[in-house]
Amino acid sequence: MPGPSGCRVGPRPSTQATRERPTMTTKLHAGASYFLSGVMQGKKADGEGIAGTVPQDYRREMKDAILAVDHGAAIIEPWDLVGAEVQKIYRDGTPQSAMFEADADVKHCFEVCVDAAAHADVVVSFLPEASMGSAVEIYAAKQAGKPVLVIAPGTMAQNWVVRSYADRVFPSIDALQTWLASQNAADRAAPTARVHHDSLATYARVWALQRLVDMTLGGNQTLSVEATNAYLEALLFAILLAIVGVTGSVRAQLGTALCIAAVTFVKAPYVWDCDYWLLLTDLSLLVLFLAHRRSASKSLRLEPSAGERASLFAAASSLIQEQMGLLYVAAGFWKLNSSFLSPRHSCAPVFLLQLFADILTPRGLELPAVLASALGQMAPLMVLVGELSLGVLLLLPSRTLNRLGVALALLFHTAVAVCPPPNNVAIFSMLCASRLVLALPCGFDAAATELKALVGGAGARRSPPLVARLYYAAAAVAVAIAAALADHREALAFFDWGLPLFVALGAFVCRAVFLDGEGATSMPTAAETLPLWRLRFGIRSLTLFYAFGAIVLGVHDQGQPHMYANLRLHGGSNHYLMPTGLLQTLFEGADPRSPLGDFSGGVVRIEQTTSPSLNAAYPAEYTTQFSSRTRQLLMQAGHTGRMWNPMLTLITSCEAPWDPKGGTPFVKYTLPALELRRFVHELRRKGEAFELTYTRLHKATDARTRVSSAQGTTITLREDGKGGRSCTVISGGGLVGGVAAAIGLGKPCDADELVLLPPPSAIARKLLLFEPYPIVEGDEEEVHCFGP
Repeated sequence: MPGPSGCRVGPRPSTQATRERPTMTTKLHAGASYFLSGVMQGKKADGEGIAGTVPQDYRREMKDAILAVDHGAAIIEPWDLVGAEVQKIYRDGTPQSAMFEADADVKHCFEVCVDAAAHADVVVSFLPEASMGSAVEIYAAKQAGKPVLVIAPGTMAQNWVVRSYADRVFPSIDALQTWLASQNAADRAAPTARVHHDSLATYARVWALQRLVDMTLGGNQTLSVEATNAYLEALLFAILLAIVGVTGSVRAQLGTALCIAAVTFVKAPYVWDCDYWLLLTDLSLLVLFLAHRRSASKSLRLEPSAGERASLFAAASSLIQEQMGLLYVAAGFWKLNSSFLSPRHSCAPVFLLQLFADILTPRGLELPAVLASALGQMAPLMVLVGELSLGVLLLLPSRTLNRLGVALALLFHTAVAVCPPPNNVAIFSMLCASRLVLALPCGFDAAATELKALVGGAGARRSPPLVARLYYAAAAVAVAIAAALADHREALAFFDWGLPLFVALGAFVCRAVFLDGEGATSMPTAAETLPLWRLRFGIRSLTLFYAFGAIVLGVHDQGQPHMYANLRLHGGSNHYLMPTGLLQTLFEGADPRSPLGDFSGGVVRIEQTTSPSLNAAYPAEYTTQFSSRTRQLLMQAGHTGRMWNPMLTLITSCEAPWDPKGGTPFVKYTLPALELRRFVHELRRKGEAFELTYTRLHKATDARTRVSSAQGTTITLREDGKGGRSCTVISGGGLVGGVAAAIGLGKPCDADELVLLPPPSAIARKLLLFEPYPIVEGDEEEVHCFGP
């Protein structure tokens, strides 16, 4: 080390080729993670990117030397770590000259590298000259008790940082490889060598568990899949998912995901929004895997190496985190409408007050009327702000804010999962938890390693700390409480298995949040930099179109991220900022047989029907399934106390049919003309006899019109289920038209009447399934609560 006058202080350079320090007590093991430290800028402080650094060829040489000895080693490359942070901080296409102008960005990226060095298994540093950054990385590693191997040619072996903190000093990279080879041979002879934790395999197992729960408990019995052998399907996927769970193979995971996607396509459009969330996130992993295989020129039949798996997991976790953030933002954004923010009509008070009514009241606790009213009034805004906030927190380039976003999401999904039937959606909460953990890759790795040690898994390096044992003991108690809350067998002959399973997975994710904040092990990244910006742009664009564009255009309704949002997609828009259903508005008068004819026909009002299938599906009021205490609290809060959920009937075996003999009046509702055509086609395919009266509303009808009395043309269709039918038009419309049709007045329908047209196109029948909007006379200006 130079003295004050530039003279070297200390003994002259040693001629010893490789020097071992007595401080090296940690034995290297197969599959270890190696952080590649080394001079970057050195004495240079100008230039952009590579141009601003000393030659970096030594990094490839170090990587090759390590992998030549240990093929399963995971390489942590600072260039890749910084590159990943750059993609989060800056927009795609930002020139290098515009990057790192802010000191805060420099500090953040440097701290990411230092943190990675401190938590890697080994730090290898190449120092042909002094490097301030490498000195900090070496110091951080030693403070964490990690071994430091330094290649210090010439007089750099006498540098005080090298002499103080290096466990081994080598004159060249070849000398490093020779020494590693001797260590590797000894490691192979040792029976207790530990394999580095495989986060991608752990994610595959979490994915398999979530998928298995979703397919066995989620329910998907639809009009379009009567011929599907449900038991054979369940057995096939149980076997495939078991293979993924046992092996942790990413190839098996993606192969199974493709099979599930094919089945989802067959069942479409009768699928949940969560099915689309799963497809999008699985697509990200698939695309990145294919890109990685192509960049490495390797066969798809080969499982990635440890370093490749680490790189793939890091890239996938970052991209899926962005997708989840966008989907949460969309779920909150579409609630920014007049109906959801109306405490009288919103779905938010239904969920919140049902929690208090059905959980507290049976246990002798009562919610005061004043507090119930206040909560009901605040619920819409609370949910809107909560969903938007957690989505934004996931998208921001800050690990601290990401952790906060995941914690907020867990709290939100716990409330949703605990909600009693018919609004219990613990399966959806479990899906989100299984993807949210990817926002914390470091915490995920640490929590998985800790849990493996807790259950005594092979290769566990040490016993978990006492705090971890106490935490999981408390988590077991929480699961038991959840199981008690999930038991609805006495009232509904139903046990909600999704709730205790979600709580178990949520406890794991919560532990990952804590460990990530504690400074969990940094995730390894392979040395190869993937061309992610184009892939990210494509996945982002697809996710953005699904979450926002499809609703604006009106090309998708059921399956969109507008769950329980009271959002109107036909007959105008009730959103404060965005239009919805533009294609239905623009092409209302188009020829129904033209390429865009699926969007023609406008809006219809269903006046009455005798169809058992239609009455079972639409509008499907579930109010009678609420407890009397729930309805009482809702009324006290100024809510209508009513809720509809037609998709619960169409997608699952649950039903809430209107009974003509039950004494309750028929609730009219509106539909897009496309949905009427689709459902009539389904009734004919089933051979069902029915009578249907509907009114084609005039074009002027919009979201603010009192649609119960809006004028139009009334049509009555009668079918015998054997191909015979009659269609009558009553020009008067409304109730008068319905009476006239009943006594045989009116004229025959034209050939282009909606119910006489061919069914919608195949692609429309696969994508377009629209919600009905119930009409509550005297309270029609807003859309009433419906799900999902």
